[in-house]
Amino acid sequence: MLGMIYYDVYSGGRAVTIPAGQFLRFLTEHVANNAAFAPYLDAGMTANLQTLQKFTDPAALTQQRTAESLADFLGMDAADAKQLLLYYYTQHGDASTGGMTLPVFSDFLVNEVLTDPTMADMVDASAREQAAMLQTFTDVSAMTTPRGCSEIAQMLGMDEETVQLLFVAYHAANVDLITGGWDVSMQDLANFLADHSALLDSAQAQQITTLSWIINGSVYGTSYSAPELAALLGMDAGQMRQLYLLYISRHGDTSGWTLSVQQFVDFLCQEVLPDARFASQLSGVDTSQLQSARTVIDAVASGRSYTAAELANLFQGLSSQLNRGTMELLFLYYASVYSSDASWTMSMQELFDYLQNDLLTDARFDSFLTDDMRAQITDAQTMLTDAVTQLRGSDYSRLVLTTSLPGESDETSAFIAQLTQDLDAVTTGDYYLIGNSAMVYEMENSFDSELLLITLLTAASIFLVVVFTFRSLVIPALLVLIVQCGVFITVTVVGLQGLEIYYLALLIVECILMGATIDYGILYTSYYREMRETMSVRDALIAAYRGSIHTVLTSGSIMVLVTAVVGKFFGNPTIEQICRTISIGAFSAILLILLFLPGMLALLDRWVLPRDLRRRLYPPKAPKAPKAPKPPKAARAPWP
Repeated sequence: MLGMIYYDVYSGGRAVTIPAGQFLRFLTEHVANNAAFAPYLDAGMTANLQTLQKFTDPAALTQQRTAESLADFLGMDAADAKQLLLYYYTQHGDASTGGMTLPVFSDFLVNEVLTDPTMADMVDASAREQAAMLQTFTDVSAMTTPRGCSEIAQMLGMDEETVQLLFVAYHAANVDLITGGWDVSMQDLANFLADHSALLDSAQAQQITTLSWIINGSVYGTSYSAPELAALLGMDAGQMRQLYLLYISRHGDTSGWTLSVQQFVDFLCQEVLPDARFASQLSGVDTSQLQSARTVIDAVASGRSYTAAELANLFQGLSSQLNRGTMELLFLYYASVYSSDASWTMSMQELFDYLQNDLLTDARFDSFLTDDMRAQITDAQTMLTDAVTQLRGSDYSRLVLTTSLPGESDETSAFIAQLTQDLDAVTTGDYYLIGNSAMVYEMENSFDSELLLITLLTAASIFLVVVFTFRSLVIPALLVLIVQCGVFITVTVVGLQGLEIYYLALLIVECILMGATIDYGILYTSYYREMRETMSVRDALIAAYRGSIHTVLTSGSIMVLVTAVVGKFFGNPTIEQICRTISIGAFSAILLILLFLPGMLALLDRWVLPRDLRRRLYPPKAPKAPKAPKPPKAARAPWP
């Protein structure tokens, strides 16, 4: 259906023409197997489609075939097809060549034709009356045997006295009236009379001349064509041709007697169907549709292409449903199958505008469209128009892409990257990609730089605050590094557990952890510096523990437990990840403050103390006095 719509839009109403044979194949291969179009073929047409498939090849319809081949092609009885082919050739065959002797013709006429009730009508009454006489005068033995006057008179149907006078004339002419024998053969007498026609009146002379030709032709075995036989015997030429071809069909070579399917069906429709004598020969043929089949065969054999209106007229006898409207719809379907272009495109708005403005008013599609479908098309077109106003603005328009890809995957990222390249190539202005997949792709490309920037900004901010608090560079550096280590440990733990963490969740967690847990380090360091004024390093560490551990554990436990509970039972995935990560990070930071920071303070004790205290506890060493020069060695006396 969609292909038909595309073709109708892009063809611009261009007329389609289809060869009849190709249309028949289309009905079988596409229409009959399509649930939407199959109802356009009634039961009779559907049942005949396989038979009609034989008529789709022009070469097969014009190929010359024997009776057996015609019977197989048309589903007829072979004997009936042979009889009909014989009838065709007796009516239309060529009898101008070849030949048949008079005795053979006479014997065939008397002993086969006149004795067969189905063929007796081929000979008229006068010919039947002459048949017996013809058989007598074509008997070679009888015509060459000498006979007396009475026998000759009986043969000629003349009175004996007249024949006696003819005998006298014959013997007188041959100068053997007294010495010769009296008997004369029929051949000799007929030839004598033909040469001396003055002895007879004109009618008798003509008869004797014809008789002489018949007898001589029989005696000498002369072969005659059908026209020659008709002229010799005075028979109707058409009648003689039929008899001649009938004889050939029974006693001659009929291998050349062939007809094409087209010729044979034309013959059946024009000559056989009107003749009640051949009703039995058509017992295997649906005579009610034979005329329609003939029209289809002629159309296919012609090889020309037809319009929908012309084919509707041709096929109206095969199916009552193949009217012009249906045929135009099938032509459109045909064109959409064989003439569509894969490059044709339509927007959704163009499609529904066509459906609303053209399809719903096109009578060809009436049978396809129910009232519900019409209402749905109208509603969809209205909805689409409203949606377009929402997606298309004066400055920006919105394009929604729906894919089957997952929200996050390597394949999705590759798709977004390719989409970005395509948009860069085809757009000249600004564009923006929004949505989960686009956001993930953007975060993948900017995560490292943004995370580094946020980490540096957070660390620098905290560093500055602690610098102003302690007026020291070592303490803020130490505390920031420890808390940042807590962030790294948190990310590692989340990854080892196989958990996921959102991009924004990680950034938020880092800010919260560094801002919240740095207080524990500041608190412990403050106690340590204060206790260090009066205590040793070891005692100061213990005193700092005692002074800060209650606050650290209370505040830290609250942060760890509350965020853990919220992260476990809250329904929003983002909130769950943020709370779960804060809980792990806070726990990591507490452990680092309580276990790692004291050691680092002890190690860096000289640099974490206030300046005055550092000078008191670590006074600068007095410069060493210069060493006195060594006395010179006494000179050794030389050896004596």
